[in-house]
Amino acid sequence: DFGFEATNWFLQHPDQWSYSSAFSNSGSQSLAFSVANKNTMGGNAKVQGTKETEFKVAAGTYTYSINVYIDATTDLTKLLTNFSGPWNPHTWELAGVSKGEWVKLSTEITLEDYDNSKGSKLVLQINKAHINSEGATIYVDDLSLVPVETRP
Repeated sequence: DFGFEATNWFLQHPDQWSYSSAFSNSGSQSLAFSVANKNTMGGNAKVQGTKETEFKVAAGTYTYSINVYIDATTDLTKLLTNFSGPWNPHTWELAGVSKGEWVKLSTEITLEDYDNSKGSKLVLQINKAHINSEGATIYVDDLSLVPVETRP
């Protein structure tokens, strides 16, 4: 599991992305996205891992999960994540996800060697086009990659 206790992520859009020590699924803090009026943001808002995030993954197939908490007043349809270097984007569909509680989302992905200390980075992104309410608040915590065992 990988949380956001370390504050060494690059908050490319700090007006929308921040750390929340008041609200987390586990540990001492989560990553928070919040915008009161979506018209005040650009087309998208990103946060990116850095080499200091110490996130390395060997090539393989994984059960990839992420925990999200969507505020009850938020109508947000997608959260985008991307393991870049090599490129491996994933769109998390949020339309049917329960609001006002932590929810674990999971999918299966195949990654090549991923090493953020060698230039790879994990990107989280919210697009303005995916916000159907005036504003949006979502918290993200506890990313997990569990190897999928292939049996003959």
